[in-house]
Amino acid sequence: MKKKQHHIPKVLLSKGLFFILIGLLLFFSVSMLREVKRKQDIQKDIIALEQELLEAEANNSQLSNLIDYLKTDDYAELEAKKRLGLKKQGEKVLLVTKTESIDTVDSDAKIEDLPNWKNWWNYFFN
Repeated sequence: MKKKQHHIPKVLLSKGLFFILIGLLLFFSVSMLREVKRKQDIQKDIIALEQELLEAEANNSQLSNLIDYLKTDDYAELEAKKRLGLKKQGEKVLLVTKTESIDTVDSDAKIEDLPNWKNWWNYFFN
């Protein structure tokens, strides 16, 4: 009788080929993991940039509103009153001045008469 011959070459069954295939599998696995990590980083960057874009658009909108307000007659009138002291016909200007009260001056005098440590004590605990 004849022996049955195997049709699988010995090279495919060798240990060397096995280790080479394992090495290739590890290489491709590591490469794939790096690409997945890189894709995640890019997605995070995209999200951050989209958020930055939204903030810039909101800021742009606020600046546009401010520019529109600065072009109005109300703003021009307000600035004329503040900087130039102008007034409309029929308006009355009221000037308010700051005056110091006598009580304030007396309390400052009392503080100066006390020793420094008492002034600090009174400041924190009274």
